[in-house]
Amino acid sequence: MRSQKTAETEPLPQDWRKVIMAVFKELQDFYIVEPQLLKDKELYISAKANEAQSKRLKQCLNELEIIQHETKAAQIAKEKVNNLKATLEKTERSYSEQTIAEIELIFHIYSGRLIQNYQRGLGLFIESKDGKELRFLTAEKSEYDAILSMSSGQVSALSLGFFLSLNRVYSNVPLILIDDPSQSLDEVNIASLTDLLRCEFSNRQLIVSSHENDISSYMRYRFAKAGLNTRSLNMQRLAKEALVSAC
Repeated sequence: MRSQKTAETEPLPQDWRKVIMAVFKELQDFYIVEPQLLKDKELYISAKANEAQSKRLKQCLNELEIIQHETKAAQIAKEKVNNLKATLEKTERSYSEQTIAEIELIFHIYSGRLIQNYQRGLGLFIESKDGKELRFLTAEKSEYDAILSMSSGQVSALSLGFFLSLNRVYSNVPLILIDDPSQSLDEVNIASLTDLLRCEFSNRQLIVSSHENDISSYMRYRFAKAGLNTRSLNMQRLAKEALVSAC
């Protein structure tokens, strides 16, 4: 290194000594370095850098392949889910339309008997919009949903009519449970419900709860007049008796 030293034509940087001391353990080590060794070292470092980049590139390609595989699997799953959703929606629409077709006539009769004080005529028709929404139309075939002009008692009577229509067509169990119909029905609706139950559902076991004794007495009276057996159970008294017996 000393033999190859030539005259410096440019001034050395101010921190040249600091750089040499940082790289070499001793200052004299600087003079034993061969230029070819530096070139070899540079080639080695370049090769190692290329090797590291190649390794990183392969890793990125593997990760990309995994992501592409997962994306493809997700797309296939999404397509299957969309097909299943379309099938379910089609089945739901078909089922709704079939159900409506089978109960519509009975519902028209039952709703007319239950909502006798509805000002727009007796009996309502059911319309399904794409199997997603039910609308109840009057005999005038109006596009206006009749529920929007009904009182809460009339809506409750309508719900009972819908429930009883489904029970009449589909139920194989001769049992009907109705919880406190007098809570939201007026006297006219209660009378209509009583007549409907004793005439159309006399072959079923009816269990009707009510906290109003006069409503219970009226319904039992109407059933008795039709020759049907009735029984009144005071649940509060029975609960007290059971509690006393347990003590």
